[in-house]
This record gives sequence, structure tokens and C-alpha cells, in this order.
Amino acid sequence: LQLQVKTETTADLNVLHEQKSTCAAEEHDRRVRELQNKHQQEQSQLTETFQAAERVLKGKVLELEAELQVYNRLKARVEESTFKKDLQRNIQERGSPGAFWESEQESLLFVIEMKSERVQEQNRKLQQMNQLTEKNQTLEDQLVHVLQQNEDLTERVDNCQSLIQQLTREQLDLKGALERQVAVNQKLSQEKEQLMFKLRHRESRPGIHLPAMMQEITPR
Repeated sequence: LQLQVKTETTADLNVLHEQKSTCAAEEHDRRVRELQNKHQQEQSQLTETFQAAERVLKGKVLELEAELQVYNRLKARVEESTFKKDLQRNIQERGSPGAFWESEQESLLFVIEMKSERVQEQNRKLQQMNQLTEKNQTLEDQLVHVLQQNEDLTERVDNCQSLIQQLTREQLDLKGALERQVAVNQKLSQEKEQLMFKLRHRESRPGIHLPAMMQEITPR
């Protein structure tokens, strides 16, 4: 009996141990999945943050490169400008006024070239605006011409409609006149037939004098 109880107890403990192991494994898997999801979310957020910062930095780099190109272009223009050549000639002829004044003169030349660059850019924009204004004026003239053509066409259509209406009225009047003429002709034809009948009838009757018959058929 003790052996049977011990055996059952061992079996129960094994089942309990398996259940705990299963629960622990499931809990472990759940926590692992949660950590993986959290890690993926954090990694995605960090990636998005990094990409946004990278885009900002690339934009800044492009701006700095553009500014550097402008600076180098202006610097080259300063080196090639007549002011720079005159300044170097004066330094060679009269001696250097000092590093500070040379730096100030270089800065002044740079500012002059920068303003000259802006003036040229404004002139280019002004030329573009003038070209755009001329183009708009041309388009406006073309539009006015098209509208004028439309007005002329509308007037011609109105005139044609008026002419059609006039011709329709004249056709109706002519039709009425023709109908009246047909009626008159029919009446005259009937009267002619009647007179011919009377004439033939009187010729077949003896003792009828011609003057009396002619007086009867003479129109009044």
C-alpha cells in the first residue's frame, strides 16, 4: 500500500512538474515575443529618428556646399576683379598698410562682389519678369483677337438666323399667294367649264340668238 501511494505521489509530482514546466515555457516564450516586439519597435523608432536626422544633415550639407560654391565663386571674382589688382598694385608700389587693413580691404572687396552678384541676379530676375510680361501681353492680345473673332462669328450667325427667318416669312407669304392663286385659277377653271357647258347647251337649242348668249357670258 505504501508503495502504491508512493507511486501515485510520484506520478502526481511528475504531472505537476510537467504543467509547471509547460507554463514556464509558455511564459518564457510570451516574454521573449514581447521583448522581440519591443526591440523591433525601438529599432524602428531609432531607424526613423536616424533617417530624419540624416535627411536634415544632408540638407544642411547641401546648403553649406551651395554657400561654399557661392563663396568660392565670389572669391574667384574678387581675385580677378580690377579692385583686387589695383589694391595689389598699390601695395607693391606704396607698401602694405598692415595685415588688419589688408584684411579689411579684402572684406570690402568681397562685399562689393557679393552686392554685384545680387544686382546681377536681380537683373536676371527682372529680365525674366519682362519676358514673362511680354509673353502675357502676347497671350492677352491673342485672347482679345480670339474673342473678337468669336464676336464676329456670333454676329454672322445672328445675321444668318435673321436672314433665315426673313426667307421663311417670304416663303410662307409666297406659299399663301400661290395657294390663293391656285384657288383663283380653280375658280376661273370652274367658271370656264360652266360657261363652256352653257355655250354648248345653247348651241344645241334652236331659236337662241347669238347676241343674247354673248351678253350672258360677258364678264361683269
